[in-house]
Amino acid sequence: MADDSDEEGSGQIADLLTEISGEGTSGLAGSGMEIGSGSGENGSEEEDEEVQEFVEVSEDYYYMAHVMRLLAALHSIVSLAMLVAYYHLKVFETIITIIIITITIITITTQ
Repeated sequence: MADDSDEEGSGQIADLLTEISGEGTSGLAGSGMEIGSGSGENGSEEEDEEVQEFVEVSEDYYYMAHVMRLLAALHSIVSLAMLVAYYHLKVFETIITIIIITITIITITTQ
């Protein structure tokens, strides 16, 4: 009896892994990658075309596109601000170092 539950559980896990990996039959025939000999050619004269992928969002989440655009803009602004702050930090650090070295040289030469 324990063997039956183990087999059933492993079958469910295998089904789940197949579903997650996209190797199962999901109604999209030919949407997967063809595994060949590794020569880079699949034996046909056709050129490989880029497959366009579309994400379909339920109408309940219509606002998600606006949220993503807002977050993308916010991320860009914060990234630019951090870049400018880092640049000013490095410039400020260099100026302070030059001032300290100059003061040290003046102190040594005046003694």
